[in-house]
Amino acid sequence: MARVDEQKWRLLIVDDEPTMAWFLADIAESEGYEIEIAENGDDGVARIEKGGVDAVFTDYRMPGRNGLDLIRYTRSQRPELPLVMITGYATVENTIEAFHLGVFDLLEKPFELSVGRALLQRLRETLSQRQRLQQRHAHLQTEIEPLQPLVAESEPMQHSVRVAKALSGHPQPLLLLGEPGSGRSTLARWVHRWSAHREEALLRIDGAAFRLEEVEEILSLGSGAVSLLLQQVEAVAERDLARILMLQRERGGGVFATVTSADTADPRFPLGLYHAFPAMVVVPPLREREEDIPLLIEQWMAEAAERWGCKAVPLEAPLLKQLRQYGWPGNLAQLRQQLHQQLLTVGEGEKIVEWTLQPRSQSAPLSELTEEATLDEVEQFWIEKTLQRLGGNRTRAAAVLGINPSTLFRKLGKSRDTLEVSKPTTERKK
Repeated sequence: MARVDEQKWRLLIVDDEPTMAWFLADIAESEGYEIEIAENGDDGVARIEKGGVDAVFTDYRMPGRNGLDLIRYTRSQRPELPLVMITGYATVENTIEAFHLGVFDLLEKPFELSVGRALLQRLRETLSQRQRLQQRHAHLQTEIEPLQPLVAESEPMQHSVRVAKALSGHPQPLLLLGEPGSGRSTLARWVHRWSAHREEALLRIDGAAFRLEEVEEILSLGSGAVSLLLQQVEAVAERDLARILMLQRERGGGVFATVTSADTADPRFPLGLYHAFPAMVVVPPLREREEDIPLLIEQWMAEAAERWGCKAVPLEAPLLKQLRQYGWPGNLAQLRQQLHQQLLTVGEGEKIVEWTLQPRSQSAPLSELTEEATLDEVEQFWIEKTLQRLGGNRTRAAAVLGINPSTLFRKLGKSRDTLEVSKPTTERKK
């Protein structure tokens, strides 16, 4: 018996035999379905055209339009509707054709009551799963925040934008390479807007959070082409990625992907991505975009004003200089989050003169390490570089580095004990 809180699905039964139609209707109602009955194929088509039907059971042999005719019509007009063909005259030919047309199942007359119930229960599970996928499909489109203007005053970012614009005119899948929080997804959305796929819906899928089967089902929903923004593509198995790209080529949609890595010279960079993505854009980290920081702050202050009513607060020159010189290991995401935190906590009439920045390692960048660098400095640099590449996941970093997680935590704690962190203060206007 269906639970009272379950979705009521509307089932259309098309059969010229009233006894069989009402027998099926009784079983379906006991399984929680709402029922419509059509006496022949033409009546069935009219009811499908009217809408409001979630699934169809149709007899094969009927006067006029038969079951296969009805299935062909439905497939052309409502391809998402699950269809079950009922027949007491199953042959190899009509069975093969029915499944070739994509029927959900074939129900041979006469059938046991338990067989009919089991089929209706499987159908309900399929309808519920499809509903969840449709909701997720809609969510993947609507969850993307409004596209913000690109800030590209710095030469490294200007170069990346020039390359991205040039590649947007070509149909091949595009890979955006960069550190976590560097703005890869935002640039990918701009490339989508510049490209020939700009009118297509853009689905954002996290490669680490979806199984291949889920991605396939999501991409199969609806009609027409959609573009795909595949984040953390390095988490997708090479074979699965090939399947996803093939599905997108069949639908004619664009593909934009992001990979979390500092550079392609990293020995752990997935080499298969070179074959899957012939076009690549490198997104620079915020520490290489010093000239962009004041404009980014201005943009995110406006965002905070719109979201939470925060007033813009001018930053004193010494603080702005400190922010421009800071390395920002979390990149744009870190700057944006910390700026919003400051704006939400500053009092009326106050101004920000300094704020607490995330502790940084005192070890020099690898390019600046000399022969006099200590083993601790080299070790600490490599730990932080690995953490950065893995999005801060300490457990994964420990596995990659070949050490126990507790050892990694101890080494990180030791390095941070030596750091001096400024205290946040505010200064009231007189």
